[in-house]
Amino acid sequence: MKYIRHIFILSILFLVSSCSSSERPFNNECMSKIYQGEFRLSVFEGHNELVKNPKNPAANLCLGIISLINGDYNDSVLFLKNALDNSKDINLMSESESYLCRAFAASGDLNKAKTHCQNAMKYNPTGDALAIALESQGFLQSANSNYQKALYYFNEALKHAKTNFIKSDILALKGLTYYYLGNIDKAKNILEQAHKLAQKSKNHDANGIALLSLGEIARENKDYKNALTLLSEGYQEALKADDAYWEAMAYAYLGFYYKDINNLILAKAYIQGAIEYLNQIHATKEVQYLNSWLNGL
Repeated sequence: MKYIRHIFILSILFLVSSCSSSERPFNNECMSKIYQGEFRLSVFEGHNELVKNPKNPAANLCLGIISLINGDYNDSVLFLKNALDNSKDINLMSESESYLCRAFAASGDLNKAKTHCQNAMKYNPTGDALAIALESQGFLQSANSNYQKALYYFNEALKHAKTNFIKSDILALKGLTYYYLGNIDKAKNILEQAHKLAQKSKNHDANGIALLSLGEIARENKDYKNALTLLSEGYQEALKADDAYWEAMAYAYLGFYYKDINNLILAKAYIQGAIEYLNQIHATKEVQYLNSWLNGL
């Protein structure tokens, strides 16, 4: 199971966090819809705003975030660079750099990711934007397997996060990091906190990741009844977030679950579904691992 944790390390890249859900972030309907839990409607609002003004920095930032969640890294980079080039708002520019860091990390270019993470801090962001910048530094460290440094940045990010929406993201990342370190009890405790805050703030992405990770922990502990419930609920949250990567992870984890209870037909079907999802977002390492796993059935 440790190899599975290593293979799926980039899963931490697919979390979204930004400004306060109690306000209209950057006076933007697209972003506001995200924090109302309306992920798909946010796409409509974002494109509608770009029709009126293609240089709208907040709309570009919002669509860059949504594209990142959907695994459309090239589109994400284009939107985020447009946001950066057309804004004078320090916090918006910092957030754009933070998400550029994530987009390049997700596509495997860790050098560019590092540059953009560093750029995000150069704007001297405050509040939530600072939390997002620190969070981005944390998951970049995790992508480089520097887990203790990652935990440092996640803890620093939590000190500056102002909303439950953002806190749930950071806690999900922190919980996943402890999971990769093999500290299952601590991972479970933190992921449960992330789940509660994400549910309260309608952060479907963080909630899906927390539930799926808790389900995988339950499966590894042979608590199959709870595992199926958590994995099924996590999949529904990933669907609401339109998160292609975590939809694939839900299928993979369900495949592992059905293998454990000796239902090889369903195990094979779910793993094949996961591979189909992952091929669409070019997650090569995960596809290679799952194909190898499938061949071993």
